[in-house]
Amino acid sequence: MGFKRYSFIVLLMLVSCKKKSYPDVSVVGHGCMGLEILNSVYHDNTKEAFDLATGMAGVDGVEIDVQLSLDGSIWLFHDEEISIETNGNGCIGTKYDQEIKTLSYKSLHKEKLVKLSELDLTRLKGKKLFLDLRHYNKCEGAFYDPVEWIEAINSIEFPTDIELYIVLSIPEWSQDFIDEGYKVLLSAFEEEELSDLLSQDFVTDGFMVKNAVINETDVQAIRALGKKVFIFEMRAPKSIRKALQKGSDGVVSDDLRAALIERN
Repeated sequence: MGFKRYSFIVLLMLVSCKKKSYPDVSVVGHGCMGLEILNSVYHDNTKEAFDLATGMAGVDGVEIDVQLSLDGSIWLFHDEEISIETNGNGCIGTKYDQEIKTLSYKSLHKEKLVKLSELDLTRLKGKKLFLDLRHYNKCEGAFYDPVEWIEAINSIEFPTDIELYIVLSIPEWSQDFIDEGYKVLLSAFEEEELSDLLSQDFVTDGFMVKNAVINETDVQAIRALGKKVFIFEMRAPKSIRKALQKGSDGVVSDDLRAALIERN
């Protein structure tokens, strides 16, 4: 076999083995750096995790879980009850700011709970911010009032070049937020739930959908309607790559570093 022919075969093999990249798919951190991921340096939904995620090259934005205190302040927190992850008890919605600011996570770094207003949102200039609103106060067995949520969000000074999305689990709230000028994504955790949202034609800018319940055909059908699709809940490189292959607007990954590697 001649040298030129051999070189050509080697080059062909190298090209064919190269993984496909997905430059048009945004990579977003779930809870900033990921939920329940062992290799994350900081606890999810903390100032430390936010600063780390927004400082990583290639990151297109972060998703954070937020809840309302009795003072009407927006706090970063994922779980329904405080005792699950912190040194406190009860729920965010049944406590005043003065008490919440004394709480810390049971994690290695004992990060403090933080309000949305305490984050340096200028770190997200030119990027996306997803606010996943908690709609239910488990301690009181009652739903939040969307008007209270709107008033709290309106009080935050967001940089003008942030692409802000409000993520809702109650589709009936969507119109209220859109009337206020916000972009809204409706969340779906099950196939039937997504089908119901699409069949009822709720007013929305798009959907935040669990990776396991949506395929490439679904993604393209939704995007053909002029709606955005963001996919969440993926950790392993294999599941991240499968999510990227579906052609959504973005993936909201629990392993931010792995997602950046797989996209490129």
